[in-house]
Amino acid sequence: MKTKIAIIAAILAPFFVMWALQDAIAQVYKEVDDDRIVKVIAEKRQQPHLANYLIRFCPDERVVVDTVLLHSDVETRILGVNKVVEKDKCTYYGAVMLANNPDSLGATIIERDRL
Repeated sequence: MKTKIAIIAAILAPFFVMWALQDAIAQVYKEVDDDRIVKVIAEKRQQPHLANYLIRFCPDERVVVDTVLLHSDVETRILGVNKVVEKDKCTYYGAVMLANNPDSLGATIIERDRL
């Protein structure tokens, strides 16, 4: 039963992401201080201070991600992750963020000691 739910979630996830980014203007660029993070910012057209903020994290070695901090010039979101990300595998984190300036959006990955 759990595998069926996981398969359905994996199939539907891209549709939800595309639906959320449907009315947005996207910018894609690399985080300057951490080359393992790629940021995707999609500013909402109807609500100029809201942005869909998604990061892709691709470590080059096995990492235990404890917390992801998503921050802007207005707010900080703390995502408790507690997940192992294997070498050369990618994982995604995101939130709808308030931001006066979309360029101020940033992310910090807090790692735990390896298992």
